[in-house]
Amino acid sequence: MRMAARKRLFIVASISGVLLFGIALLIPYSRFYIHLGYLKARALLGIRNVDLNPARERWKAALGPDVQLPFTDARIGISKSARKLDLYSGDKLIKSYKIALGQHPAGAKTVSGDGRTPEGEYHICTRIESVFQLFLGLNYPNTKDAYCGFKNSVVNSADRDAIAEAESKKRKPDWNGPLGGAIGIHGGGTEIDWTAGCIAVEKGDVEEIFVATDMWTPVSIRE
Repeated sequence: MRMAARKRLFIVASISGVLLFGIALLIPYSRFYIHLGYLKARALLGIRNVDLNPARERWKAALGPDVQLPFTDARIGISKSARKLDLYSGDKLIKSYKIALGQHPAGAKTVSGDGRTPEGEYHICTRIESVFQLFLGLNYPNTKDAYCGFKNSVVNSADRDAIAEAESKKRKPDWNGPLGGAIGIHGGGTEIDWTAGCIAVEKGDVEEIFVATDMWTPVSIRE
């Protein structure tokens, strides 16, 4: 019975994929929605086969067999204008990666649904295998975003204070508020700016970044 249900899910997912492919011919940036639908279908079917050992082996080959993973004092610097993610161990630049951004990359994210990638000082607050296989969620909105949102009447004082408290306690903020959320680093490709505000890299690259970082790794995003 369970196998039959999984088979029905697979059929539904396949049909949905064909329909989305047709839509892709008509709607710009539909790649994001196709990728999301495909990976959601994988999650529904229980397909979670991310093997991080090859990424660990690549780091050993590049930095030596005794390399410590995650890196000591790992941090990430992102330049939106250069479309580049720099991975550091302390002050030492280890590797740079090409990135793709939100569909409207110019300017900082200020509200939910604006398609922009945030700018500021953030931290990795979630590390999950999700619809994007590997997802490093950032604590956007942070305290600074919350106060800017309050000043511009986007959030109320209760929302502002809740976001500030989440950051002070190193917790994930509410991602369903007026400022938006669920911004992070994931795979999916870098050919165009196609995300809803996240930082996209190539599949092998997100695996390397995932094993090299940890919870609350600092992430600085600049224009």
